[in-house]
Amino acid sequence: MKASILVVDGDPDICRVIEAILAREGLCITCAGSGEEALKRLQWKSFDVVIMDMRIPDIPGVAFLKRIRKEEDDVEIIVLSGFLTFEQVIGAMRDGGAADYLMKPLAHADVLVDAVKRALKKRTSRKEKRALAEALKRRNRGLEVEIDHLRRCMGYWMAPTEMKHREGG
Repeated sequence: MKASILVVDGDPDICRVIEAILAREGLCITCAGSGEEALKRLQWKSFDVVIMDMRIPDIPGVAFLKRIRKEEDDVEIIVLSGFLTFEQVIGAMRDGGAADYLMKPLAHADVLVDAVKRALKKRTSRKEKRALAEALKRRNRGLEVEIDHLRRCMGYWMAPTEMKHREGG
C-alpha cells in the first residue's frame, strides 16, 4: 500500500510543488489549504505523514500541531517554514511533536524526499515495536494461563506464601 501524505500549506503553488515531488516517489498526496480543511481530512482518512507550514492562516502553528496529534496520534509531522526562529522550531518539535523541520524554500527536492523517507521509516519502526510488544503481552498471558493450569494439575494451587510455609521456609 502506498504511504499517504497530507500537505498543509496556504500557498497552493507550494502544495502543487510538494505534490509533484512526492508523487514521483509513488506516494499518495492530499493537499489542504487551511488548518480546518486539514483537520476535516484527518477525520475521514488516516495519514502516515503530515507536512505542514507553521504559518497557516486559520490556526496558529503549535496549536495546530497539537490538534493534529489529538486527531491522529500516530502520524509523523514535518514542519515546513521559512520564518521560524530556533526557539519556535524547538517548540514545534518538543511541544507539538514534530519529527522534522525543513526551511522554505527547499534547496533541493531530495531534502524533502529524504525527510519523508525518514518519517516513514520512523513510523514503520514504531508500529513494528508496538506489534511486537502486543505479541509479547499475548504470549505472556498465555504462559501465565499455562502455568496456572499446571499448578492446578499438580496440586500446587496455593498462594506463594502458603507454599513457603508448607516447604518449611
